[in-house]
Amino acid sequence: TWGTMVNAYRKVRKRAIDLFTAGLNVDEVYREPGFKSTLHRRTLKRWYEAFHMHGGAIILRKRSGRSRKVSREVGEVMLKIVNEDPALYLREMRDELKERGVANPPSLSSTFGDFSKAVG
Repeated sequence: TWGTMVNAYRKVRKRAIDLFTAGLNVDEVYREPGFKSTLHRRTLKRWYEAFHMHGGAIILRKRSGRSRKVSREVGEVMLKIVNEDPALYLREMRDELKERGVANPPSLSSTFGDFSKAVG
């Protein structure tokens, strides 16, 4: 599941920070078991650069910002709209949600992928 993948990714990230802290560089960490099969070398390099610029905490912190989760009620309204007119653009979907009484429609460009996976 998605949650399992995210947790595995966080563990790899934490392990990379531990290895950077121990003095290993990108190539040395990438050769460690589990890294090549989990992420691209460029990702590890980006983490390494951020680690040296900001320290490990910046890489390990949880992302902040607006949640992409949609409430059940808004999801049901979205599903009705899609069933009525599957060719709507995201902007039109947002406008339609407002017309149907959704006060603060979600940012659909970041939400729609998760929504469409959930409804099949």
